[in-house]
Amino acid sequence: MSPEPDHTENVLRIAKAFNIPVTLIDPNDPNSPGLNPFMIKSVPLCALIITAVLKSLHSSQGITPEEAYMQNFAHHAIQNLVALLKLVYPKLNNGDMPNLDDLLKCFINFDYIEELCEELKKDDELAQENAVLLSYFKDSFYKDAPGRSDMKRYLSFATAQLDYLFKTAYVKNILCNRHNNINYREIITNGEVLLLCSRHADFGGTPSRGIARFFLMLLLAGFEDNFTLASRVPHFVYLDGFNLYGNADCSDLFTLSRKFKVGTTISVQNLASIGETSSQLMQSILANAPSKLSFGNCTPEDYAWWEKEFGERREWDVNDSYDSEEEHYKSNLGTVKWAWKMTLQTAKQQGLADKEVVFKVKDKYGRSKSSFGRVDYVSAKYKEPHKSKMYNFSQYVASGITKADDKEKPNKKWDPKRVVFESTTGSDIDPVQTDTSDALAFFNNKDAMSFDLSGNTDDNNDSNKQ
Repeated sequence: MSPEPDHTENVLRIAKAFNIPVTLIDPNDPNSPGLNPFMIKSVPLCALIITAVLKSLHSSQGITPEEAYMQNFAHHAIQNLVALLKLVYPKLNNGDMPNLDDLLKCFINFDYIEELCEELKKDDELAQENAVLLSYFKDSFYKDAPGRSDMKRYLSFATAQLDYLFKTAYVKNILCNRHNNINYREIITNGEVLLLCSRHADFGGTPSRGIARFFLMLLLAGFEDNFTLASRVPHFVYLDGFNLYGNADCSDLFTLSRKFKVGTTISVQNLASIGETSSQLMQSILANAPSKLSFGNCTPEDYAWWEKEFGERREWDVNDSYDSEEEHYKSNLGTVKWAWKMTLQTAKQQGLADKEVVFKVKDKYGRSKSSFGRVDYVSAKYKEPHKSKMYNFSQYVASGITKADDKEKPNKKWDPKRVVFESTTGSDIDPVQTDTSDALAFFNNKDAMSFDLSGNTDDNNDSNKQ
């Protein structure tokens, strides 16, 4: 996900060069797939995503007890309205999916809610199953209902946020798509590539944040779907300009990502751009991100934090004695200590040149390693057309084990200069290939093994093989 179209265009160019199929969500494209939260089948989860995003777009810095009370009532109302729309709207509109525009219509026009409830009552079985739901709307949304005026006030913040989002027609086209939406379960199952350009500069802060946060919340719901651990395909999530749309609701990307086989990479301008280090989001990121990288150019507060993050290391500390009269160091050493010293000092970060970085990672033994490195832009050769190679890894995945071909094949001499990757049978290529031309043990099938007792490995001499 990126706020700038230039970044997504570069990724698209590289993917096209390697013949990798990519799905792009771009508000500027009228044919772009949508992010309608009503595609979530679970009513509580759908309502939670909508409420969480709308609440995060509210610009209030400090929340009062009254506002918290109103938001709780609004969340309850949104959950019930989502349930009502999912039950009634498809019946009235040839099976079409409801969207956020229909939800906004419910916020503004309570009479429309009453019409939906009366339509639901026509089905005796559904009306009996949802008697509590109908009673709630009768007490809170019907004409002359005792809680109607209060409910208008409770839903005011959600109404304002949705109305502001839909002022931009491009954003509305993405969030209110009824027919062409991203199927996260299918994309995650197949390990596909998905890009989102939020176009922060084109639409402004709130609309671009709205699209990005709906994308992230729906992505989290897709990762938390009922996959078994063995069937999960590892995924990588790259979030450029995370400070523009990251909030506390995104902390699950870091706290649960390892369980879901998801590697998350984010980029920010500085630490303060996503909150104080004591905030929930920062604590989740810093505690669950073992790999950290800095280009320098930090604020004084960030320099101090990086020094602590890189920690200390032990090294010998020797005090040499200098003889000022003879103008040389003495042969005897002074105090010798096995002392702790800062791994990374501020001066080292401040002295980084262009494309130089300092980084901290975990090695294969789980130990922290810190060092200096150098990075560069993507080489032009990766944007040139490449030939594709298809490999069959399903036989190495627990959820998709396939039977190997039991037919015996002639044992040809393996030539490393003549490796043929094309498949003559039309099937995928086995990614693991072994040179068995000079082997002393010949595997003819799964249950039998023959040995060359004579030590002769000539392919033409088969008489001594038993």
